Amino acid sequence: MSQTDPGTLMERLRDGFRRLTENRMNLILICAVTGIILIAASYIWDEQAEPAESVSDAGTLLSADTRTLEQRLSEMVSRIDGAGRSCVMVTMDSTREAVYAQDLRETEDTSSSSESGRTTESGNISREQTHILMDRGSGEEPLVEKQIEPQVRGVMILCEGAENPVVEQRVTEAVKTVLGIPASRICVEKISN
Repeated sequence: MSQTDPGTLMERLRDGFRRLTENRMNLILICAVTGIILIAASYIWDEQAEPAESVSDAGTLLSADTRTLEQRLSEMVSRIDGAGRSCVMVTMDSTREAVYAQDLRETEDTSSSSESGRTTESGNISREQTHILMDRGSGEEPLVEKQIEPQVRGVMILCEGAENPVVEQRVTEAVKTVLGIPASRICVEKISN
């Protein structure tokens, strides 16, 4: 094994780099390849840094909100005189939606020209709309302007006292009032033992 002098190794590297960059085409090729490598690396880095939010997370959120609503309605219905033990199922139209704050910038560019005593004006209006981002310590996140809650599609209520028309009417009215939905979206039936 022969040892090489570090000074001669550096001289060889400099000489090789100098010969490679003497030709403009080689220099352009080196810059292009370096750029492509950096762009590819940034995509790989972004994919590893931020895992995508899965669709099941939205379904879980909907399920948690729905379950909470079902429990609260079941407790309420059970306390209605004559209703007895109850079980409630609520169906929703969609998931919760967030409306993000946006910044709208408009610029107007006008120009005028005169030809044969006539003046002509023309203008362009350009609009740029971007989300407003807030620094949250762990990174920037869009600013939420408002949350749109999901709409209730229908409610199924099973209770012990549903065979009594008065109890059924009371339960229907209570759910109709609490959720703000028409009676046609509420079904009250007797629970089986």
